[in-house]
Amino acid sequence: MKFVTYQHNKEARLGVITTSNESILDLRSIAPQEVIFSSMQSLIESGQDGLDKVKEILSNEDAYQSIPLHSVQLLAPIQPKRILGTMFMNPDNHLASATKNIIDIIGQQTAQDVSVLSEQLNKMIYKIKNSKDALYELRDHTYISHTSETINTPKGTKELDYELELGCVIGKTGKDISIEDAANHIFGYTIFNDWTLRDLQIKNVLSGKGWADNAKDFDQSVTLGPCIVTKDEIDINNCVMKAYVNKQLWSEGNTNEYSQSFEEIIVSISKGRTIHAGEVWSSGTVGTGCGIELGKKLQHGDIVELEIQGIGKITNTVNISE
Repeated sequence: MKFVTYQHNKEARLGVITTSNESILDLRSIAPQEVIFSSMQSLIESGQDGLDKVKEILSNEDAYQSIPLHSVQLLAPIQPKRILGTMFMNPDNHLASATKNIIDIIGQQTAQDVSVLSEQLNKMIYKIKNSKDALYELRDHTYISHTSETINTPKGTKELDYELELGCVIGKTGKDISIEDAANHIFGYTIFNDWTLRDLQIKNVLSGKGWADNAKDFDQSVTLGPCIVTKDEIDINNCVMKAYVNKQLWSEGNTNEYSQSFEEIIVSISKGRTIHAGEVWSSGTVGTGCGIELGKKLQHGDIVELEIQGIGKITNTVNISE
């Protein structure tokens, strides 16, 4: 099943996409007595009981009035309880090439010896590749944006870049989760655009702040959507991932580039700590899944589309602030 959150009369409503993929059913309108249909979070927390009730509705979908999908404003499908940036994708691909290009740019802009930075890069990638535990970073879960939204760079920054990622939505709260049970803690998947301010990122690297920090944490810095696809409807080990800028294909990869499965990551991260239903974990960027890997920069007014097979497409316009 594919679930969406859409705007109706300034209110966020929960919907399920019909079998035609062209319309949605408003679940609260169909079953107003069901508290579980009040939000995506409530639906996720309801577990299999909620999914079974939606399946029953879909089995008789022609009995209900549907809403054309193209006629509604889709919001981010969920306001996450927490966001974790994980290393699902192979670090030999995106991470190695993107950070190398950042170092090259620093060398060109400053004319300084970047050998120390290169050594730090190699050590970081070696650590990631050889870590027995899943590595992740916490992100601010309030900086969420949605498809069709214009993404504004903060004042003083000029270089916005997309990062094409998969988002895993946690469906069940738990701790010390076994590998046999890990799949039961996944609700589904969404597209995750990890917007990054490259000029600020370079400043952070030069000042010793690291590779992310506020370069990835600003208003609208994570775009989610267009829907959440339940795990039973998608083969997450083989989905084509694409990024278009002004309808031109820039990036293409596949979810099969992963170095660790989300199940393995769940086992590692849940050791000694609780993970919560409604969290969204990003995969890390697919190889060639951002402009800096390609030697390209987004310009003011560019239209960026990220697409993952089986999930859909999110579209945003770039606004370089004055």
